[in-house]
Amino acid sequence: MIPQKVSDFLAKHNLLERVVYFIEPLHHVSDALKFGIDPDQIAKSLTFKDYSVSEDDPNGFPAILVLFSGEAKVSSGEFKRTFNMNCKMLDGEQVYKATGFKPGGVCPFGIENKNVKIYFDESMKGKSVVTPSCGEEHSSITLTIQELENVVPFSGWVNISKKG
Repeated sequence: MIPQKVSDFLAKHNLLERVVYFIEPLHHVSDALKFGIDPDQIAKSLTFKDYSVSEDDPNGFPAILVLFSGEAKVSSGEFKRTFNMNCKMLDGEQVYKATGFKPGGVCPFGIENKNVKIYFDESMKGKSVVTPSCGEEHSSITLTIQELENVVPFSGWVNISKKG
């Protein structure tokens, strides 16, 4: 079952009926084929430390969440050039603290923490559709890039990936 905040977010945008549920969890991009999804169509969420805000900030744990196409990898050098800070992924506890989601289910929908900045990586451009998680590892939704741009409060497009 998807988290209530994701359900509310998707319902507000008339997208809730498009959520797909899986019996088995979708742990890794490579698992997508079991469900008939092109692995590169997966919109995977990677969450990084945002050094520009104190971890004690009352607005929430600071993080940079970037959606990548499934087979893309982060380029530490491009991350550093883009964000002017070192590339450090958050551990599972920090991911949950920042986003409210456990690793494997992180999504850009319904994040209440004002200190999480969401970006889309250019590796997703050119895809007809992308498939992000819906807050837990047993669900996803397939959206066009335009739909994703229209509903997610994202800060912009970045180019910080390399092909895996």
